[in-house]
Amino acid sequence: MRRQKNFAVPLLVLSLCLLGAAPPASAATPAEQAELAAAAVPAAPQPAVPTGVPIVCPPGTVSATFHLADFEADDGGWVESGFGEWERGPVVTGVYQLCDTVPRPEPTGAPSGVNVFATNLDGCYANSGQASLLSRTFDFSSLAAPIQLDWTNWYEVFTTFDIGEVLVNGTQVFNIVPSTATAAYQDESADLSAYAGNAAVTVAFRLFATTVVNRMGWYIDDVEVLTCVPELVDADLELTKQVAPATAAPGDQVVFTLTVTNLGPGDATDAMVTDTLPAGLVYVGNDCGATFAAPTLTWNIGQFTAWTTLTCNVTATLAPDATGSLTNAATATATSNDPNGANNAAAAAVTVQVSVLAIPTLGAAGLALLAVLLAGIAFALLRRRTA
Repeated sequence: MRRQKNFAVPLLVLSLCLLGAAPPASAATPAEQAELAAAAVPAAPQPAVPTGVPIVCPPGTVSATFHLADFEADDGGWVESGFGEWERGPVVTGVYQLCDTVPRPEPTGAPSGVNVFATNLDGCYANSGQASLLSRTFDFSSLAAPIQLDWTNWYEVFTTFDIGEVLVNGTQVFNIVPSTATAAYQDESADLSAYAGNAAVTVAFRLFATTVVNRMGWYIDDVEVLTCVPELVDADLELTKQVAPATAAPGDQVVFTLTVTNLGPGDATDAMVTDTLPAGLVYVGNDCGATFAAPTLTWNIGQFTAWTTLTCNVTATLAPDATGSLTNAATATATSNDPNGANNAAAAAVTVQVSVLAIPTLGAAGLALLAVLLAGIAFALLRRRTA
């Protein structure tokens, strides 16, 4: 009787090869394990290939970062769940035995800094038959559209069976299509505008692995949520200050005149002038509705139209013990962007007048009487000397 050949093993190998998998590898010997461990070293950073789409902001607005996680100092609030594959740290290369008998494509470090989040930092992801998630919940209640999620990644996922996707509140907004590895780190983006105003938005990077074939996995870095905010238009505030009179005696009143001008080109927002009185000046009042809490006067202007000028007169009295020169300084500020801070401060000084004692004088009759008195004294002294 002719012996029948067993085709089970060759057919298994052929089927795995057709699926893009390598034949099952035999267990590594202690010597091989030592060699693999020696090859597993942190790799140098690799630059990203920009393929993401920049956020497009409406006229009058500019892009702003709502959230940024580069995973260097900490996890940025991103949490691993599910099977438990995701881990943060430096990329380790040279460990591929979990999915092949020969080296596979792998990232050569992080796109920026040192750390990334990866499904496995030192080798292939497991044939777990489960999903692993890296997620974070955001509060978008204060945000308006557009909102965009940006990240940088490298991946090799066996997408014939396995799934790499980004979910937002359970809805897929991105998925890994090819089974081939990316040539380098590349930028990705997803539109989250539909979730504007939502107080609970959960973004999750999800890898589902079957039990058939595995690859090197998914490496993620520099996750950023972008939105658009009103563009700040420059408003150059200029402040000047004068005092009259410039010289005064203790007890006299002086008036400091503050003049603030918005040189444009835009309106100033939340404009304000603060004026601090030095010791030796006693506050009396102002004519611009400013408030005073010793020793500072606060003039709240608010919205300040471009190319306009406002003035405020502040009255003060010189204290009885005032001496020397008293300098009164003020500053103009606003929440809008001021391109020239050098003209935002001004000062004026008042010199304290020194009191001079008056010397009494005599009229003609007084002088004659004084002369007679002096002559009498002189005559009396002469008689005493000749006696």
